[in-house]
Amino acid sequence: MVLADNQLLRFITFFLLYACQGVPIGLTLIAVPAWMAAEGQSAGVIASVTSTALLPWGIKMFNGLIMERYAFLPMGRRRAWLVGAQCVICLALTAVIVLKPGIEDRALLIVLLFSMNLAATFQDSAIDGIAVDVTPAAEHGRINSFMAAGQGLGMAGSGALAGYLVGPYGLQGAALPLLLFVALILFAVTLVLERAGERRLPWSTGAPAIHAAGTAPQAWLVLLKRVFQALARFEVLVFLPSFACYGIFAAIGDIATPVFAAQKLGWSTEETASLISSAGFAAGLSGLFFIGFIADRVGILRVGMTSFLGLCVIAVVFANALPDGVQAMLFPAFVFAVDIAAQAIFIAATALAMRVCRAEIAASQFALMVAVPNLVRVAMQNFVQPLLDAGGFALAWSVTGAAGAIGAVLYFTAYQAITRASAAQPAQ
Repeated sequence: MVLADNQLLRFITFFLLYACQGVPIGLTLIAVPAWMAAEGQSAGVIASVTSTALLPWGIKMFNGLIMERYAFLPMGRRRAWLVGAQCVICLALTAVIVLKPGIEDRALLIVLLFSMNLAATFQDSAIDGIAVDVTPAAEHGRINSFMAAGQGLGMAGSGALAGYLVGPYGLQGAALPLLLFVALILFAVTLVLERAGERRLPWSTGAPAIHAAGTAPQAWLVLLKRVFQALARFEVLVFLPSFACYGIFAAIGDIATPVFAAQKLGWSTEETASLISSAGFAAGLSGLFFIGFIADRVGILRVGMTSFLGLCVIAVVFANALPDGVQAMLFPAFVFAVDIAAQAIFIAATALAMRVCRAEIAASQFALMVAVPNLVRVAMQNFVQPLLDAGGFALAWSVTGAAGAIGAVLYFTAYQAITRASAAQPAQ
């Protein structure tokens, strides 16, 4: 089974791999915050755990550079890194089962979640690099919708399952079914190749594909020069701030949503995790069945602009135009709407990012661009508590709306710049 030769295999494989990397994110952003909020932990304490555990997503820009420099070409440009990362996720989940961290074991909890997310970032960079390398440009919208949907569904499913299990069985009980799922995906990955003739495992028979041999690992200085030349282009510099806006409203949702549900509405861990997970499922299914196909038909510009502006209106109205009783009643609908809009924004933004990636440095360049919203997300989580202290949930969600409005303007500008640059490319 070869990814470069089979469209259906690409869609299924990337979907499942993104679902797998959604496991650490679901634990970190859904199950653990809901658990901590229900136990009375403040937004600041929850943010200290999640922001530290998610730090690898903010610095994953270095992952791509490492992958481009050190590649085991007989297994493909990036597949060895993919298999290795999944093994580490399995080991970290096993450690959770053995060590049984409780709510008071904050340092141990951070270390275990950090390890899982670090491995997931390497897996993410490997998948992105493979996707850019083997996916035709005409499929970028749909492949991004499948990948985003996979991560969303994996995150929602793992978060919901862990949220239900963590109360009666502890975090170790929640980790067991997640370990089985990741191990199953790991086995499947050993059966799939990037290109024909490559090795399935390091000790198997096979040789580097001609394509991979032609893009052999580069010296550090040459690699860094090529990457930063690609990132210094005007269209990329315009695009990155628009993508950063995604990190702002994602961070606010990560912290404010479980705190509002648990401490203002009085919800339990299971109820909070169920809402966040259900919204994630809805967003993932929307991406899988609708958003990507709509993007391919009407264009990613319309999808991106509509989603940014829709998010702005939803957040501002919910924050400022509704009395408390109506807010409580409409809170689930608000969470669903924000998640679906955010999913569409992510699909549109990553599809646009793929357009400016160069195949020989795809993992590095794409990882660096996607690291921007991740880094903003991690940093912004630590500012949610000050926002709540200064103006309550109304201010926090007003900032979400402002990020949506600014993101729309920047996304439009970036799209125009990238389109002009692409049109001029053949003449160079």
